[in-house]
Amino acid sequence: MRFYSLSVQLLLFAILVVVARPLGADVVITEFMADNDNTLADEDGDYSDWIELYNSGTDSVDLAGWYLADDLAVLSHWRFPALVLEAGEFVVVFASGKDRAFPGGELHTSFRLDSSGEYLALFQRDGVSISHEYGPLYPPQRENYSYGMGMQGQAVSVDRLYFSAPTPGSVNSGGFEAFVADVVFSAGSGFFGQSFEVSLQTETPGAAIRFTTDGSTPSEAGGSLYTEPVVIADTTVLRAVAFLDGYEPSYSDTRTYIFIETPDGRGGVLRQQSRPVGFPLTWGAGIGADYEMDQDVVNDPGYRDELADDFLALPSMSIVSDLDNFFHPSPNPNLGGIYSNPRSSGQRWERPCSMELIYPDGREGIQVNCGIRIYGGINRRPDITPKHTLRLLFKKEYGPGRLRFPVYPDSEVDSFDTLVLRGHHGNSWLNQNASQRTNAQYLRDEWTRETQLAMGRPAAHGTFMHLYLNGLYWGVYNVVERPTAAFSASYSGGEKEEYDALNSGEVVDGGIAAWNTMMGIAEGGLQSPESYEELASWCDIPNLVDYMIVQMGGGETDWDRHNWYASRHQEPGSGYQFFCWDTEHIFQNVVVDRTRLDNENKPTRIFQRLKENEEFRLLFADHLHRHYFNGGVMTAEAVEERYMKLATEIHSALACESARWGDWRRPGRPYTRDVEWLEEQRRLLEDYFPRRPAVVMSQFSRAGLYPAYSAPVFSPHGGDLPAGGQPLQVSIEVGVGNIYYTTDGSDPRLPGGRTSPGALRYTEPLELNSTTVLKARGLRRGTWTALNEAVFAADTSGLRISELMYHPREPDDDSPFDADDFEFIEVVNTGGNVLDLRGVRFSGGLRFNFSDGAVLSLQPGEVVLIVEDLEAFSARYDVGRLLIAGVYSGNLSNNSETVMVLDATGSQIVAFSYSDAWHPLSDGGGHSLELRDSDDWPDGLEDGGAWRPSLEIDGSPGIAFISSKPPGGGQLPGDLNQDANVDISDAISLLGHLFLGSPVTLPCGDGATGDPANVSLLDVNGDDGVNLTDAIGLLTWLFRGGPPPALGRECVRIPGCPEACDP
Repeated sequence: MRFYSLSVQLLLFAILVVVARPLGADVVITEFMADNDNTLADEDGDYSDWIELYNSGTDSVDLAGWYLADDLAVLSHWRFPALVLEAGEFVVVFASGKDRAFPGGELHTSFRLDSSGEYLALFQRDGVSISHEYGPLYPPQRENYSYGMGMQGQAVSVDRLYFSAPTPGSVNSGGFEAFVADVVFSAGSGFFGQSFEVSLQTETPGAAIRFTTDGSTPSEAGGSLYTEPVVIADTTVLRAVAFLDGYEPSYSDTRTYIFIETPDGRGGVLRQQSRPVGFPLTWGAGIGADYEMDQDVVNDPGYRDELADDFLALPSMSIVSDLDNFFHPSPNPNLGGIYSNPRSSGQRWERPCSMELIYPDGREGIQVNCGIRIYGGINRRPDITPKHTLRLLFKKEYGPGRLRFPVYPDSEVDSFDTLVLRGHHGNSWLNQNASQRTNAQYLRDEWTRETQLAMGRPAAHGTFMHLYLNGLYWGVYNVVERPTAAFSASYSGGEKEEYDALNSGEVVDGGIAAWNTMMGIAEGGLQSPESYEELASWCDIPNLVDYMIVQMGGGETDWDRHNWYASRHQEPGSGYQFFCWDTEHIFQNVVVDRTRLDNENKPTRIFQRLKENEEFRLLFADHLHRHYFNGGVMTAEAVEERYMKLATEIHSALACESARWGDWRRPGRPYTRDVEWLEEQRRLLEDYFPRRPAVVMSQFSRAGLYPAYSAPVFSPHGGDLPAGGQPLQVSIEVGVGNIYYTTDGSDPRLPGGRTSPGALRYTEPLELNSTTVLKARGLRRGTWTALNEAVFAADTSGLRISELMYHPREPDDDSPFDADDFEFIEVVNTGGNVLDLRGVRFSGGLRFNFSDGAVLSLQPGEVVLIVEDLEAFSARYDVGRLLIAGVYSGNLSNNSETVMVLDATGSQIVAFSYSDAWHPLSDGGGHSLELRDSDDWPDGLEDGGAWRPSLEIDGSPGIAFISSKPPGGGQLPGDLNQDANVDISDAISLLGHLFLGSPVTLPCGDGATGDPANVSLLDVNGDDGVNLTDAIGLLTWLFRGGPPPALGRECVRIPGCPEACDP
């Protein structure tokens, strides 16, 4: 919608009132939805906004030539085709922007509706007469709520109402006037040590706030009426809802206030009692409840001085619900609690709850209402474990429908429909088997998923958190993505409806037909090239190879009759991918052999049939060589490094786990971190990890999956090339036979065994001076060795990230794009040589590989961009003059995020975290972050002083301003008298210059009001000029709380101005 001044809108409105026929014409807009997420789909399957018209009269009305408009200044916005609306009949028009007006077809306007509120009207064919309108603006709308007119049967009332149950194409019913504004808590969730008060407020006049502290959701009849601040003196879950007659209640909000200790030493998490107030003594039929923290651990000299800090070693998740939702003893799914009926499953055993993420470092978390279930297999049994695995489900019936939050900083995905909270059972202190209790490490399963990711394969991300249920500490949990259809769509593209997903062979999403087809091909034999190629169109064979190496290499013993996931995109040629899951039984017996595992209709059956094929055997050997040699992910050193990363992460927190659950199997003599856990760690580090790789390679060799002849050896094996384009000499050796190699990343061997035409026979050392992927095989008497491969990365010392647009300004209301679509990152070559970008890649929450892009190198001084959405970027910027490498996956957080760049070898070029607190102008104000000085690279980038807001709105993509002295002088916007302060004297000086000619000149450029530098400095109201309104605007800001100067309130550099402050 275009924006016009209020006076123009009122004038147009007055004219319309005079010339238009009176309101109340027979055809009216009875209902519309301006934020449709999933209520009504159009013929394309899109959930477009919609408008419902109703003929309230007694005669039919010909709508041909009538108009729907969302703009007073463009009254004939969208025109109806031939359409007769009979008396009492409804018609729905989609406000999709698709502009379809075919007689008899589905109708789509040329505009979309603005959920923040705008004008909406139905005009008769003269383009002037208003049949019905919502003006001057309809109120802000909420997702999946409609808005319109109250109806009594077929009669239309004048009431304007919201509807929680939209009825497109039929009579409206129910409805309410408005939403009560959400309750505002004076204190956010977190950790506290002293008592304090929390006040509750809502902006809706007359609304009553009701609150609870027992986990239940406040209602108009339940909870306490808020009349004064709530005193918080111990761990408390505070829930609040505001109510007002005729209004929809506010969102049910929750804050958790955690006290690790209380000042008197008698409360807090450390003194969690066996019989907390309000909690039941049993969990279902005869299962004794367990709540207390073991005081033997809490008071142990080895832990007592650290435990309080150990609760802050991980993020915390707080889950809050009515206690009956957890612990009601009834087996009736309409009454019973999930924790008292843990073996019951399905949607009928899903309960509403609040979920909060609380970060001990003060980082902003989130609260969202969602559903919760018990999840898993054997760990559902209450006689086996009291610490059940849980699953959170983010659905519209509870809250926003998805959790939109960066739970995993190293992932590009920040939107989830479900999360699994793994409580650990196998090899844990709660296991029924004594040997598994002494093997407890709590990280085995996470290790396998991180290993899949390290191999470059998709895998579920996970993280560790402390969990609280209704304020009680519940232990350390592993919060994990569930690799189903929605997961695959998030990482691989498309919609979740386009994927099949299986859990241990059972359909989770989609269907089973593709799986059955794949298994049928495998069971028919795979020795021939044709059958192998056919299977490859249903199974992602390289993915399966790496999956088997992780599972078998780790020695997983509780698999694969269960404990695996697989998914496939439903398109020709797309194969099933396999995901590690519930691998709690790895790292046990160092000599266990899982290579002979062969279960019907399971992944191992496919593996065993594939072993018949020569191409597969060599492919498997290639992957073994990649992962078990030359620092690969399955070498002893790499395995230990990933293990120690996780062990370090949870080390402190496991003292808390021990105090919570360590005594459940062994009362009076709890399992602890510093005894059993560290002893198992010692075994792994000193015995298992050093020995296992050789054992595994021997097993795979006996299975025919690794050749007898050794692969070639490179010296050196990859790494960085010398600076300045100097060559590096590389030699290749092999035990027997000839060596064939390539430097373009291709395989020296063709399928079937012939030598590739592009392969060269090695005779003398190679000289490499640019990024090179070197691959080589040995060949002796027709037998090829496994492939050896290495990357040699060109010098990247000249690379700089020169600009980040992490929080773009909002687009115009009628734009099809979101603000985030306009993100970009600018990279410049500050060196004196050509910068080879092949293999250079962004990693973590944002991913882009320049090898896959349109720009593979940069000349000295040349600038390249990567963007979030090319179509959106092209709508805002002149792309014809810009060098764009491509579109990245993921997006830049509007708050803070780590940006990481790796070279072709995977070595880190730079990693830094930006913050939205650095420069407010860059935080949604339209300005980007620009690097001030290349000397700050790479060590000083986490200092906000290394960056500045761009001088121009929308940044300056393609123009890198990096120097120790950026152009222009430092200025405080509005500081006319140049005293590095903005106050009333500047407003007076501006008035004096404008009307008295004193001061004679302004401080910048040629001293005149029209000079661009003076406009930048003194244009307070942003109208691209310097005049009386700017002096008034300055006074309004200083004394009436009006908006600050258009360029902000921080010191910025303005070309053409002297230095008055230090940006």
